[in-house]
Order: sequence, then C-alpha cells, then structure tokens
Amino acid sequence: MSLHEDGVSGAVIPERAEQNADRVRRGQTGGRPPPFGREPHRARNVVERRFNRLERFRAIAT
Repeated sequence: MSLHEDGVSGAVIPERAEQNADRVRRGQTGGRPPPFGREPHRARNVVERRFNRLERFRAIAT
C-alpha cells in the first residue's frame, strides 16, 4: 500500500503553531520570503557571472 493509494498527494511537514501565530502577528513585515522571480534571478546571475569572470583576471577586485 502506498501514500498515493491512500489519497495522500504529497507529504508535507506541518508548521509549528507558534510559527504560524508569529507570522500572523508580524503581518506584512514578516512571514514568508517574497516569491521567486525567474527573470530577475536570471539577470542577477548574468551580472554575477560577469563580475566573477573579471575577478578571475584580477581586472576588478570587489
């Protein structure tokens, strides 16, 4: 017998009650991190790789 056969679609570890309460208490200033943005991450990655390439040649030290 498997979890899928039992109707369990995914195994999720529940959050602690105090963690949920703290997130609600903090409201907009706290909680989960902002959602992952694929395009901004890709742009940052390109810039980061360019700086790393320059640093390998010791042209720029940051």
